[in-house]
Amino acid sequence: MERLFHFKTNTFQNTEMIYSNRVARQAEEFGFNGIYTEGAERALGNLSANFVYRPPSGERIKILLRNYKLTDDIGFRFSLQNWAGWPLTADKYARWLSDTPGDCINIHGF
Repeated sequence: MERLFHFKTNTFQNTEMIYSNRVARQAEEFGFNGIYTEGAERALGNLSANFVYRPPSGERIKILLRNYKLTDDIGFRFSLQNWAGWPLTADKYARWLSDTPGDCINIHGF
């Protein structure tokens, strides 16, 4: 990234967005400040994908979770005319984002 685009990224994401505390520790050792991973409900339990977390092992790296319901609206349903949210406009999507509970400022234990 740095060589091609003259931009040094500080957030890590692997191909399948696989997460483990070991992956987070390794990413932090490589100098990343954050790791972007899947916000699957089966892994989160009662937690929300709309918050920033940290690994329980005390690393400083922040865990950012993908809200699949919102990202899938763009990735899969955007052009579906029979979808209840069609047409998806920038204003509508921004409203959905602002109505989504969460706080990307506070850090919560994961």
